[in-house]
Amino acid sequence: MSIPADASEIVFCRKLLEGLDGIYAPDGYRIIMQTAGKAVGELETGFSAHVDATQLQKIADGLTTATGLPVRFIQRLQSTEGVKESPWVPPARKTNLKLSAMLMLGFLPFIGGGIVGYFVTQPALIVALGLALWICELFAISAYGKHKWTRRTALRGLTTIFTFGASYAAAAVFTLTVLRHR
Repeated sequence: MSIPADASEIVFCRKLLEGLDGIYAPDGYRIIMQTAGKAVGELETGFSAHVDATQLQKIADGLTTATGLPVRFIQRLQSTEGVKESPWVPPARKTNLKLSAMLMLGFLPFIGGGIVGYFVTQPALIVALGLALWICELFAISAYGKHKWTRRTALRGLTTIFTFGASYAAAAVFTLTVLRHR
C-alpha cells in the first residue's frame, strides 16, 4: 500500500462478525491508512490468531518506524444492525491461570467423586453431592467464559452431565468399594 504525503495515522483494526447466536467471532485484522480521518486504503493482514498487548506493541512500533505515522487500535463489530467501531485495548499476555483452571475443572469429577466416595456411604447423598458439584462446575465454566448465556451454552452444559456423571460415579464407586474397604 502506498503512503500518501498527507497521511495522518495508521489504524490497526480487529474485526469481529456477529453470528446467528449473537456471539461475535474474530474475522482477522486490518491495517487502515487514514488521511484527515478518512480511510484511503485498507490492507487485510494474513493472520487471524490471537494478538496480545506485547505482540501488538511490537507491530505498532514496526509500523511507526517504517512509516513515521502513529498507530491507533480499534475494533469493528459487524452485525446485522451495521458496523460499530470502538477503541480496542488488547488484553495482556495470558497466564497459565486459564490452563490451570481448565485442568482443575476437568479433574473435578474424579477428585470430587473420590472424596465423596470415601466419606459418604448413602447413595442418595452421593448423587445429590454429585449434582451440586456439576452445577458448580457449570456455573464456573459459564462465569469464566466470555460468551453470554444462550440456549447453545445451556445445551453444552447439559451434555456435560453425562461425562461428568460417569467420571464422578466411577471415582465414587471405586473409592467406596476398593479404597475404603481395605
